Amino acid sequence: MVAARAVQGIGAAVLVPCSLALVAHAHPAPAARARAVGIWAAGASIALSAGPLLGGLLVQVAGWGTLFLINVPLGIAGVLITARRLVETPAVGGRVDLPGQLAAVAALAALAGATIIGGAAGFAAPPVLGLSGLAVLAGFGFVAAEARSAAPMLPLGLLRRPVFAAASAIGLLVNVAFYGLIFVLGLYLW
Repeated sequence: MVAARAVQGIGAAVLVPCSLALVAHAHPAPAARARAVGIWAAGASIALSAGPLLGGLLVQVAGWGTLFLINVPLGIAGVLITARRLVETPAVGGRVDLPGQLAAVAALAALAGATIIGGAAGFAAPPVLGLSGLAVLAGFGFVAAEARSAAPMLPLGLLRRPVFAAASAIGLLVNVAFYGLIFVLGLYLW
């Protein structure tokens, strides 16, 4: 079950940013894009609200294994809708920013580990402090890698644009609240 949830988590980590990129590509006009992103966000909000309710119902009526099966028809519907509605985009040659990606993964994994272990062992525990230090070092490594990269994952110049910086900060806060809520709801509704 843990392995299946890990696969689902990887799929979600790939799907969410890709789905938003597909929405942006499908709607190049700013007004249409804003409307489409609003619908995308509404769908995510509905899923957040309905997920625990429907999940609880499925577990009570048909058993916990159905929680994995419910994603199959949803995934098939998503693939069919995508195949019908989206136009293929031309491949754009580019390099992968491997040092930046590795540094970002290391920073986020260390931060997540420190947060998880800190909840049980206390945030002054040596492993938590070590992981926190690793997260900071990897974060600095990420900034250094992006500054030197010819094709950065995150062009640092974007952060000098007020609209981009504000949107990124708001997005961070929304995602912390959103995904934090998913975690807490799972514990609260258990």
